[in-house]
Amino acid sequence: MVSIDNVKAKVPLNVAIVGAGIGGLAAATLLDLVPEGEVLEWKLCDHASLPRWIEGKVALMGDAAHSTLPYVAQGAAQAVGDRAVLAASLAMIDSIEQIQTALKVYELVRKERAETVQMSANKTRQVLHLHDDALNRDSLDLIERCIFIVCLDQSEANDLDENDDFVNFNNAVKRDFVSLGEQILHGGKTMFNASNRWYDKTMQFIIGTDGLFGLNYEHSPAEAIAVIQLIEHLFKYMEEKSQERFHRSKSLCELPVPHRLKWNLNNFLRHNISLSKERLKNAIDDFDLYILQFTGYGKDFPKQHNMSPDAFIQMCLQFTYFKMYNKLVSTYESASTRRFHFGRVDNIRANTPEALEWARAMVDESGNISAAEKLRLFRQAMQAQTDLMVQNILGNGMDCHMLALKQIARDNNLPMPDLFLDPGYALSNHFNLSTSQVTTNINDSFICYGAVVPDGYGCSYNVRSDSILFCISSFHSCSTTNSQEFAESLTDTLYEIRDLCTLVQRQQQTIALRRPSYAAKLAAQKFISSTSIESNEHNVT
Repeated sequence: MVSIDNVKAKVPLNVAIVGAGIGGLAAATLLDLVPEGEVLEWKLCDHASLPRWIEGKVALMGDAAHSTLPYVAQGAAQAVGDRAVLAASLAMIDSIEQIQTALKVYELVRKERAETVQMSANKTRQVLHLHDDALNRDSLDLIERCIFIVCLDQSEANDLDENDDFVNFNNAVKRDFVSLGEQILHGGKTMFNASNRWYDKTMQFIIGTDGLFGLNYEHSPAEAIAVIQLIEHLFKYMEEKSQERFHRSKSLCELPVPHRLKWNLNNFLRHNISLSKERLKNAIDDFDLYILQFTGYGKDFPKQHNMSPDAFIQMCLQFTYFKMYNKLVSTYESASTRRFHFGRVDNIRANTPEALEWARAMVDESGNISAAEKLRLFRQAMQAQTDLMVQNILGNGMDCHMLALKQIARDNNLPMPDLFLDPGYALSNHFNLSTSQVTTNINDSFICYGAVVPDGYGCSYNVRSDSILFCISSFHSCSTTNSQEFAESLTDTLYEIRDLCTLVQRQQQTIALRRPSYAAKLAAQKFISSTSIESNEHNVT
C-alpha cells in the first residue's frame, strides 16, 4: 500500500547515496540522460526534454523528475532524490487507480526538500554567474590560468616601519610556530591576510613583511611529498645563488607590468562577501592548532632498538588516543602509491588488533604483565603496522580497492552492495585520527592541516635525528577534543615508551651478565683447552 510513512521508510529523506538501488532501480541512471553538451560548469543549461525512461513498470517522461534548475550539484541531487521517492511510491501501487494517490504522496514527501533547494538555488544563482560579466570573466580567467599565486601579507605584529628600506627577517623567527602556521593556513588573526588568498589555486606562496615565508596548497592535484620536493629545490637554488651576484634578467624586464584585477560587484554579491567573511572568521576561531616540538629524542632512538621510526610514532599516537578516550578509532596514514601510473595514496590503518592488545597491556594495573611482555606486544603492533605499510605501497591496500568497487557499481548503474550501506563501513571511514609523516630537512619548517572530521584530530609529524615536530589540530566546537591536551598526553607517551625500552634493555643486560652466553661459554672452553695443551707440550719438552 502506498502511503507517506511507507515511502519515508523506504527512501531516506536526504537520499544521500547516489546510485543506491531503490525499488529495483538505479538512481544514477537519471543523470546519464542529460546530454553532455547541455551541462556547462555544473549548471544545466536550457535543453530539450530528456528522453523517455522506462524501466519495469515505472516510466519517467521528459523532465518529470526535474523540479528545479540545478546550480552546482543541488539540482542533480534533487533530481536523484525525486526519482528515488517517485520510484518507491509507484512501486507500492497495486492497481492503475492508485497512481494518483502515489503521485500525491510523492509530492507531499518531497515538497519541503524542493522548496529548500529552490530557495538555495535562487540565492546562489547570481554568485555562480559572476563570470557572466565581461570584466569579472577576464579577471577570473587570469587567476585560473596562472601557475601559482603570490600573497604579500601584512605583519601580524604591525610593528614594522613602512619607511624601512629592508625587512628584518629575524622577526618571523621570534614568532611562535602556531602563529606562523595559522597565518599560512588561513591568514591568522589579521583579516587582511585571511582575505588575501585564493584557495582554489593549487599553490599560493605567502610572504610576510616580517620575513615569513610559506606555501598554502590545495590538496587535490598533488601529495605533500611533491610539494616538499618543490620547496626544497627552491631553497637549494636560493642557497646556491646566494653565493653569486644576482643579475637582472632581460626576459624578466620584458614581462608585463602587474595590474590590479577589477570586479563588477552588485549589492547581492557584496552581501554574500560579507556573509563569507563572517563564516571565515567563525571557521578561523574554531580551528585549534598546537605545535609540539619534542626534543627528548628523534628517529635515532627507535633505530638503536631496531624499530621503524614511523611505526614507533604511529603506535605512540594510538596509545595517546587510547589513554584519553579508552578506545582506538579509525586512523588514516597516507601511504604513497606513486610507483604506479596515476598513483596517489592508499591508507595505512594503524588501529590494528595488535595495537589494541598492546594499549590495554600498557594500562593494565594488575601487575601481571611484565615490562618485557609489554615491549614484545609493542614490537608486535609495530610489525603489524609495517606489514600494512608494505601492502599499501605495493598496491595491495584495502581502501582504494573498496573505493574502486563502490565506484564501479555507480558507473554501471548497479545496485549498491549492502557492505557500502552498512553503518560499520561509514564508521570505518570516519577518521578521528588523520596522520601523515612529512619529512623535510628545511630548518624550522613544518606542514599542518585541519582534522578531517568534526570530532577528530589532524596530526602531521616531521621526524629528525634528535627531535620530532608534531602539528596537532582539532576544533574548539567539539567538546571532546583539545589539541594541547593531546600534545601533552603524546609527550608523556613518548617518554613512557622510551623508559620502557630502556628498562627492558637494562634487564636483558643484567641477565646477560649473570648468565654467560653460549658464545662466551665456548670461548672459555677453547681458552681452557688451549691452556691445557700448552701445559702438556711444556711438560714434554
